[in-house]
Amino acid sequence: MVLEPVQRADRSPVPNRDPGTENPRDAATDQTRIQGQWKLVDADDSDGLSKKEGFAKHTLVIEGDQMWKLRQGGKKEDQGTFKLASEKDPKQIDFKTGGKAKEGQDRIGIYSLDGDKLKICFSTAVPVEETRRPTDFTIMPGSGRVLLVYERESAKPRPGKSVSQDFRYRAYWLSKQDERSEYKLLLITRASLAELQEWLTLEHLSKGARPVLESVALTITTYEKDSIWNVDRQPLKPITRSAGLSAQKRTVEVHEMDRIIEVNGVRYRYEDASLAEVIALLNAPEGKKAIHRTYGPLDGMKQTARGLRLLLDEQLKNDESKKKVGPPRSQP
Repeated sequence: MVLEPVQRADRSPVPNRDPGTENPRDAATDQTRIQGQWKLVDADDSDGLSKKEGFAKHTLVIEGDQMWKLRQGGKKEDQGTFKLASEKDPKQIDFKTGGKAKEGQDRIGIYSLDGDKLKICFSTAVPVEETRRPTDFTIMPGSGRVLLVYERESAKPRPGKSVSQDFRYRAYWLSKQDERSEYKLLLITRASLAELQEWLTLEHLSKGARPVLESVALTITTYEKDSIWNVDRQPLKPITRSAGLSAQKRTVEVHEMDRIIEVNGVRYRYEDASLAEVIALLNAPEGKKAIHRTYGPLDGMKQTARGLRLLLDEQLKNDESKKKVGPPRSQP
């Protein structure tokens, strides 16, 4: 089980729309809400394979615009990419599995995303043609359709643990307290610093690997805040407990009075970073200063970085929209 995915910046219901009318905010919201881990709870298809072994129980992992299946035992398979068209009616999804090109790897379908339930209906017909895309979620013999129903995997916090639901992205620049270095660490968290330790503790109790974008906090190493420094093809690193850290020592200690944060025993000074700075860094990770690199700044995690940028951009736009509207008027 994993933690209940942290709420994004905007969980408000999607406004009604006329069929075929494009709504960029709706598309961004679905791209955000679909992130995470989904457990297959039901399957149906026109050929009856779901009643046998054709659709074995699995977990669907979605991160950025990538998706893959996790079988029992954590075996990873069928990795690929997907694209949503939430402005369509019904909403559409196209996906393609990775690996060598094989006939039938491209799929077109429709989806429904309602809270913690995800339904995907797609055509198995080859060749892939738009006329074969399902127009509803019914499965009839000979239709060449597959219907998969997922529920979001979640785990509730331990009894007695109280944490707020104000999950919003925040960012901080970190520099080692007693060292001058051109390499600055960027901390991105979905909880306030005061509650960061609590959520990291809950994450450590969960079993199994979590998608990077479902982690409550991650770090990016930068060169002079100008570019992303990538030495191991993992430029976005979730904060986890250090193997050498004693059981009594917390993963993160925050000293807000002194503007000091301690991560796995290493002390850093921290200062606020704006989401606009983070988005700019993800948009131009090479920076303006010429430096020698072993790997490209986002090698190994380009799609994950793109997903993070979409999430941050959505929150920033929502915040700007709320500022324009202004606070609600008080009732007389």
